[in-house]
Amino acid sequence: MDGQTRRMELLVGLVVLIGITILIVIVSSISGRYIMKPGYHLKVTFSSANGVAIGAPVQFAGVVKGQVNDIKILYREPPNPPQVQLTVWLPTDVKVNADATVLISTFGLLGEKYLEIVPGAGTGRMLKNEDLLIGQEAVSMEELVQKTNKVLSALESGLGSINKFFGDEDTHLALRQTLQNSRELTATLQTMVAKVNSGEGTMGKLFMDEALYNEVHGFVSELRANPWKLLYRPPSAKKGQKSN
Repeated sequence: MDGQTRRMELLVGLVVLIGITILIVIVSSISGRYIMKPGYHLKVTFSSANGVAIGAPVQFAGVVKGQVNDIKILYREPPNPPQVQLTVWLPTDVKVNADATVLISTFGLLGEKYLEIVPGAGTGRMLKNEDLLIGQEAVSMEELVQKTNKVLSALESGLGSINKFFGDEDTHLALRQTLQNSRELTATLQTMVAKVNSGEGTMGKLFMDEALYNEVHGFVSELRANPWKLLYRPPSAKKGQKSN
């Protein structure tokens, strides 16, 4: 009887142990803590957690690989402000170099906060358990809204100035006069080109009269070949000047 009771107790204890184990696995799977999987921890510091919470996923190269296991505030000596330190769990198959970039991001516009590890060139040393990384500060939604409002205000002010400029009557008159002058200048140029093409006027004759063009071309070619002729005077011209 005692032996049967003992076996029953052992059986009950075994069932309870199996139940507890299954419960732990289920809870760890739901919470994402990967208790049964081997891994290591890294420390990441930021000036602000920016809304990230314990249990937040950690992406490595865009793939969810780990999670944030702990968050605490580090108080430093004044005038240095406090920092936030995140403890990140990663599996052993994830290799992070010291030149990696860590930042807090968001799934979608208003989604869950998560930690993103962007691998570097791989030139830094391989990080080990409890090593420290300095996180890259992200622009908060409040700062983004403020900057957007400033840009919109500047754009609105600029549009107002443009409307004021073009809405001025004197400016309209000046623009109309400029356009009219441009039309008249274009018409004049068209008339000049038409006359040149038809051979009218001095420029037209020069360009269109082949004989005159040949004479001018020959004269220029002669001067290029014998530039000294510009300074040469015939003897008769010199005697005439002396007699005068």
